[in-house]
Amino acid sequence: MSVTIEDHVRVAKLKEYAQRANELEQKDNYTDASNVYRDCILILRSIVSRVKKADVKLTFLDKLQQYQYKYTELRQIAQDKHLHEQTLKLAELKTKPQVPKTISNGSDSKGDDDINVFKQFLKRECITTPEPVAWRQIIGLKEQKRELSKATDLILTFSSLMDGTHYTAPKGVLLYGPPGTGNNKEKQISA
Repeated sequence: MSVTIEDHVRVAKLKEYAQRANELEQKDNYTDASNVYRDCILILRSIVSRVKKADVKLTFLDKLQQYQYKYTELRQIAQDKHLHEQTLKLAELKTKPQVPKTISNGSDSKGDDDINVFKQFLKRECITTPEPVAWRQIIGLKEQKRELSKATDLILTFSSLMDGTHYTAPKGVLLYGPPGTGNNKEKQISA
C-alpha cells in the first residue's frame, strides 16, 4: 500500500478524536466520550480495510479492539449513570409527597379533616384502576368471541340452567396467536 495524504489525514483525525475522547472521559461526560470512540472505530475500520502489510494491520486491529472495548465500557457507564440519576429522582419524589394543605374551619375535628384530605389525595394520585374493557373493543373475531363468551359468561351467569342440559363446562380456555390479535383484550374481558 502506498501511503497517501488521505491516510495521513485519517491517522491525524484518529489521534485528535482519541485525545478528545480521553478529555471527555476525564470530565465524566461518558455519553459524548463513547460517541467519539465510536467515531474512532469507524475511522480505524476504514484504515484497516486499506492496509495490506500484516504487521501494520495487526497494530491497527489491536487499536480497534481497544477502542471497541472503551466504547462498550463507556456506553455501559453512561447508561448506569442515567439509571442512577433516575432512581435518585424517583426516591426524592417518593420521600417528599405533595400532600395538599388543608384549610381549617376552626372545629375540633382538624385531624379528621387532614385524614380525609389525605385519603382523597391517595385516591386521586396513587390508586390506579384499570380501564373497563368491553367486547365491542375487539373488532372481528366473531366466532372466537362467541366461544369465549359461551365458555365463561353463560356458564357463570346461568349455571342453574345448564345443570339439566348435555352441555358440560370447559375446564379452561387456551388463547393463542401472534401478538396484536386480541388475546389479552379477550382475557381481560372474560376475567
